[in-house]
Amino acid sequence: MEPEIQIGMRVVLFIPSTSKYDEEKGLALPSIVEKIQGEEYIYIQMPTYHGYYYPLPRETILLRCFFDSMPYSLEVRYEEMVENEGFMLAKMKRLSPIKEHQMRESYRLKCMIPVTIERTSNKRSADNDHVSENSEWDGFTIDLSEGGMLLSTNEFLQEGESIIVSLDLGGQESLESRVLRVEEVPKAKYRFKAALQFEHQQQQQTQRIYRYIVRVQVEHMKRE
Repeated sequence: MEPEIQIGMRVVLFIPSTSKYDEEKGLALPSIVEKIQGEEYIYIQMPTYHGYYYPLPRETILLRCFFDSMPYSLEVRYEEMVENEGFMLAKMKRLSPIKEHQMRESYRLKCMIPVTIERTSNKRSADNDHVSENSEWDGFTIDLSEGGMLLSTNEFLQEGESIIVSLDLGGQESLESRVLRVEEVPKAKYRFKAALQFEHQQQQQTQRIYRYIVRVQVEHMKRE
């Protein structure tokens, strides 16, 4: 069965960052398909952000969705905001066919989730006294994306070392990760911030992380 956008489908608009220095890399705005007009236009509930309708850009953006548990996306452009039966809808023009989404973009979800961090080796750097002999300890996420995370920890991690991070995303996940960078945070409860890149992920695991991010965004929208 060919994937297609359907009324009632939950979707996410991915708005790329306009700043090359912005670590967020983009904004994910969840919504629901309310109306389809021929093959040219899709009407979705006007996305909100912090309680307000988000001012959608006129540039090409991605509309993401899942079909049979697989991620898909298509390029769309915001045309206008219209009222329909008491709802404010965003009229989106299709610019491309729907296709399997390769997840090249990475939205970072701000979140604080308890994690367990495990070293894959106890190798100590000869010139770094920060590194302890602990092989397993606890920390918290600062943000999360399909491809990595930023976390808080009281144990120093060396750039380039491999670790395993375990956390609950509606199901237990163990993520093999490589440390990209480490920053010391003086006088903070957790002394270090570490940026991680996930490695050796299965496609299903990447999809589960993405679905978790979308689910949290949808719940956040409902609360607002």
